[in-house]
Amino acid sequence: MISIQWNPERKQLRQFAGIWFPAFCALVGWSIARKTGHWHDVEMGWIVAGAISIAGLIFPPIIRPVFVGLILLTYPIGWVVSHLLLGFIYFGVVTPIGLALRATGHDSLGIKFPTGQSTWKSPTGKTDPESYLRQS
Repeated sequence: MISIQWNPERKQLRQFAGIWFPAFCALVGWSIARKTGHWHDVEMGWIVAGAISIAGLIFPPIIRPVFVGLILLTYPIGWVVSHLLLGFIYFGVVTPIGLALRATGHDSLGIKFPTGQSTWKSPTGKTDPESYLRQS
């Protein structure tokens, strides 16, 4: 199970400050500016995000609250999406295949009862006791 990292390593904080935080801010700012048309406010946000990123590269613990905050924000989203995806795969792919195989009478495990009362299967192959000592 995935757990929330409350105390990430300095290397991970540096990567977040140098790559992921600026990319996230750039995408969010671009989408807001494109939708509203207010580029000046977005540019100011980019300047603040750039200053936070540079400060995080120089001193990584300063960006830790932002990192943990974004992790806390996205963790429930990831949990819901992963469970929905697994449910869709199971009920949308695996279950219909199983129902189709059952409807056609396919018995891949060989558990159908024969016409008699017993489910005993006679052993096939060599019954020579010396064959147990050979591994070929």
